[in-house]
Amino acid sequence: MALERTANGDGVTYKPVVAFTTREGVRIEAKSMYGTEEAGKYFRVGEQVALRYAASKPPRFAIDGYEVSAVLFLFFFAVAGGMIFWVIT
Repeated sequence: MALERTANGDGVTYKPVVAFTTREGVRIEAKSMYGTEEAGKYFRVGEQVALRYAASKPPRFAIDGYEVSAVLFLFFFAVAGGMIFWVIT
């Protein structure tokens, strides 16, 4: 486990970077699609994590307990934003 740090005007976000070997023996290193400020507090460099990956596309992975939370977080704000837009118009 590593963390890619990105700083911008809104603060700092971290994207988890993992390395693993598939059942076929192929070594994969991939970066999460989701970056959050909390990832920098939740994960530690060198930490082992449980993950799932698509057998047909191993670089597409999900860290158990992290990726689902990020998707739900984004979904919540998309729905809330849509509702606010709908109320305003």
